[in-house]
Amino acid sequence: EACAAGQDGLQSGGEPGALHALLGMLRARQNDLSRALQHLREAHRMRPQDPSVAINLASALAQEGLYEEALAVASSDLAALDRRFRLWRLRGFAAQSLERFDEAAAAYRTVIEAEPGDWESWNNLGNACSALGQTDQAIAALRRAVELEPAAAPSRINLARALVDAGAQSDAEEVLRQAAADFPNDPVPLQELHALARESGRDEDALAYLTAAVE
Repeated sequence: EACAAGQDGLQSGGEPGALHALLGMLRARQNDLSRALQHLREAHRMRPQDPSVAINLASALAQEGLYEEALAVASSDLAALDRRFRLWRLRGFAAQSLERFDEAAAAYRTVIEAEPGDWESWNNLGNACSALGQTDQAIAALRRAVELEPAAAPSRINLARALVDAGAQSDAEEVLRQAAADFPNDPVPLQELHALARESGRDEDALAYLTAAVE
C-alpha cells in the first residue's frame, strides 16, 4: 500500500527526489532489489549529497554484487557527511569485496577511530590487514574484536588463521580449542584444528578432531 501511495504521488507531481528515495527504501525492504535500484539511482541523481539515499543505494548495490558502483556511491566525501558511519562501513565492505584491501582498511580505521567499540569493524580490519600481509596489525585487530564480542565464533577463527600466518601455531591451536569448547555445536573450530594437526604430522590428533567435527 505504501508503494502504491508513493507511485500515485509521483504521477500526481509530488516531489520526485523524496518519493524515489522512499520507494527505493520500501522496495529494498521487500527484497525487490531490481525495482529498488531503479528508484534509488534516480533519487541519488536528484540528491547526490543526501547520505541516507546513498546508504540505501550502496547497500542495495552491494546485495546485488555491484561492488564497483557501491564503492563509487559510498565515496569518502559523502561518507564524511554520515554521522553514523554507515557509509564508511559500506565503503569498507565494497572495497574488501573488490580485493582493494588498502581502501577497505582505511575505511574500517575511520569507523574504529570514531566508534572503538565496533567489534565487527575490528574484525573486518583484521581480515583486510591479513590480506595485505600486515600480520601483526591483523592479529591486534582480531584480538580486539574477540575481546569486544567473545560470542562471535568467526572472529575466533579469523584470529587463529592470522596466528597461523604469523607462524604461531601453538597460539592458534589454543584459540581454536577454546572456540571448540565455547561453541560445541560449531564444527569449524574442529575442522581448523584438524588441518593444523595434519599439517604438523599429528595424524592421531587430526583424526580425533575430524571425528569430533563429523559428530
